Amino acid sequence: MRKYIFLAGIFLALFLVSSGFCYQSPTESFILPYNSVATPDDISSIKFNPAGLGQKRGFQTGFFHTFSDSSFEGDNGWFLSAGGLGFSVEWLGNITPQTYRKYTLSSGGKFVDGLFWGTSYSWFGSKHKDYDDLSSWKLGLLARPFEFLSVGAVAKDLNRPRFDRERTEVSYDFGIAVRPMGELMRDRLTLAVEASFAQDEKLGDATTRFRTEAEPLDGFIVFGDIDNDGNFGLGGRVNLPHLGVGTYSSVTKDYDYNQGVVYATLSHDRYRTLLERRDSFLEVRLSGKIVEENTRVGIFEKKKPTVMDIITDIGRAKDDRTIKGMLLRIDSFDMGLAKTQEIREAILDFKRNGKTVIAFMEFGGNKEYYLATAAEKIVLLPAGYLMLTGLAAQVTFIKGTLDKLGVVADLEHIGDYKSASDLVTRESMSPAHREVVNSLLDDFYDQMTSQIAESKGWTQKQTESKIDQGPFTASEAWKAGLVDTLMFYDQMDELIRSECALGFSCLKYPFKPRDIRVSREAYHRRRCYKYSWSIPPRIAVVFATGSIMSGQSGRDFLWGEVMGSETISQALKRAREDKRVKAIVFRVDSPGGEGIASDVILREIMLTKRVKPVIVSMSDVAGSGGYWISCAADTIISMPGTYTGSIGVISGKVSLEGLYEKIGFSIETVKRGKHADFFTTTREFNDEEREVVRRQIEEFYSEFVRKVAEGRGMSEAEVNSIAQGRVWTGTQAKGNGLVDMLGGLNLALAIAKEKAGLPEDAQVEIITFPKRKLFLELGSSTVFSPSPDLKSIIEELKEKSLFGDDQILLLMPYTVDIK
Repeated sequence: MRKYIFLAGIFLALFLVSSGFCYQSPTESFILPYNSVATPDDISSIKFNPAGLGQKRGFQTGFFHTFSDSSFEGDNGWFLSAGGLGFSVEWLGNITPQTYRKYTLSSGGKFVDGLFWGTSYSWFGSKHKDYDDLSSWKLGLLARPFEFLSVGAVAKDLNRPRFDRERTEVSYDFGIAVRPMGELMRDRLTLAVEASFAQDEKLGDATTRFRTEAEPLDGFIVFGDIDNDGNFGLGGRVNLPHLGVGTYSSVTKDYDYNQGVVYATLSHDRYRTLLERRDSFLEVRLSGKIVEENTRVGIFEKKKPTVMDIITDIGRAKDDRTIKGMLLRIDSFDMGLAKTQEIREAILDFKRNGKTVIAFMEFGGNKEYYLATAAEKIVLLPAGYLMLTGLAAQVTFIKGTLDKLGVVADLEHIGDYKSASDLVTRESMSPAHREVVNSLLDDFYDQMTSQIAESKGWTQKQTESKIDQGPFTASEAWKAGLVDTLMFYDQMDELIRSECALGFSCLKYPFKPRDIRVSREAYHRRRCYKYSWSIPPRIAVVFATGSIMSGQSGRDFLWGEVMGSETISQALKRAREDKRVKAIVFRVDSPGGEGIASDVILREIMLTKRVKPVIVSMSDVAGSGGYWISCAADTIISMPGTYTGSIGVISGKVSLEGLYEKIGFSIETVKRGKHADFFTTTREFNDEEREVVRRQIEEFYSEFVRKVAEGRGMSEAEVNSIAQGRVWTGTQAKGNGLVDMLGGLNLALAIAKEKAGLPEDAQVEIITFPKRKLFLELGSSTVFSPSPDLKSIIEELKEKSLFGDDQILLLMPYTVDIK
């Protein structure tokens, strides 16, 4: 704020000590609709104040034509801008012998939030020598410290070009604009005053100009200006979503018509307007892998859809008057139950706004059908298939396979239910393991059947009875009432028309079928014109996705997606140190991983919590290490179908002694120190070493319980009773105190606003961490040696052990994959 005050003081002092503007610079071009140097932030910035380009809007272009009272013939200008760059060409003097052209190249940027700089350079082309040698350099500043105030300043002809053997004087424009506050007038009424002056002129000769602009109805704009001599101008503009047309006329103080201009502009950013279609259907396609984030995208890799993008787009469309409904195309998709529930809730919220949802499937399993029941109508392909069969859990045990290979998983664990090690140390489920799997299946099945029943108007028993009849052909699904009709996808437009005719009048004129739909991807790219001068507060969403490992995030041969402790810690630190960030949503989708890496991330969460609120939003899974990094948050939110808990510890090693013998591979060990080969893969633990492992994991487990108790405000005995490595659903975790609320990312953002003291309807900017990185793909991200020898194979096997550098694992034993 002090920077802005200092800046305003400098230009005010310049105004007070400088004299009035007494001449028209030869570098000035034909008139545009007048704008103060304090208000432009579109293509008019090229002429009035290049600092407006620092707003970095989308692509804009405009054509302007001047005329007089005696002739429509006049000058022409073409302006365009994209991001912080602008360019214009003006064809001038068309009604005089001295025809010339003016070219302008402009650039703008941002010093800090609300403070922008800009510069432009103009050069001329003409057969007239004075014009042909003419050029001009301009600098501008624009400050918007408050939502209601904008201050602009421009210095022109800084290079003092020569014209007609005389040096042009440097001149200055200084303007202030205000916007009255209030819901009815917010961003719709602008009042501005500007002073123009040159060096070495008297203060009394300064030219001042007042301007008013109003938008009484969306897309209908009127504006006018008057200077201190009584000369004035009037204009108007009408906006369509991407097109604006307008006119402006200037009149002398004696009411003599001076000059006018007509113009048309095109904008990538959509204008607000009443003149827009309101009959579109948002087409949302759900297929393939749907991820939490796209932090690493190869140059040749297609960006995958993210849950945040999908629910954000549906949320925007819910309040978008141009969107009347949604066409939900559901193919086989790869995401967990919690993500499915989150998208389903977004669809139901969309429907609550009185909008129609139609779902189409060619083939569907349990999750696909569960999601489709959020729609009012479910359409299945006539040759389609509905694999609605209920839930089953199959647990794989590979101990017998390892025995045949001569590999021994020498593991120890704390917690009766910590069964991750059972997969390699047992050949069947333990009683505790079976108890938890049944508990999870019961809860997930209850969630799905109860919500399907609610959507379809059935009882839960009726729903379960129908599922027991599955799977279904398309005709069987229709006869059972599971789907509403059988149609091909190219018939969806016809169905949409009939739904519109029944529910609302959306077809006021003939149009092609393709005009009905707008894809979610295209809608996601749709950008609305920003009218507000406010600097909105930020909420940061930090994605913590994958198995937790030390170092940088990425992809690992064994672990798959990896959450690096360094990457996540740095992301939290950046969000904490950003003064505009008022709260942080920590989005966790992780089965756990290394204990040390988990503790490094938790430390950063605790440091951040001292400065600003931290809200955890759990996705499909946040168990073991995933819960460790979550437990200290101010509020923990999960979906009912989230896997969480698994508060337990595993440690140990893999002995390859038998494998080495089978393949004739021998290793000799020479050591100094009794435990120098503690974690060697050439043998199992001896009794003394095993006791050390047990003692250490007991200590680590006690620390885990202590941290959870401290973070959740529970006693250690209470935590221990629900820990023991047991996995809980989100619903169960809410009941035992591990989770505060049930909901998704939207709820987490709402809680973050509340915790930050922001009004419920406050506009906020959502920023995400870690920042996305591009990397070059050359066929595959995994590189293999063309001719590996036996030694390199063994070394690779050793390096890809379960434990890596950290011998303590906080790892989920399993998840139930719902098909």
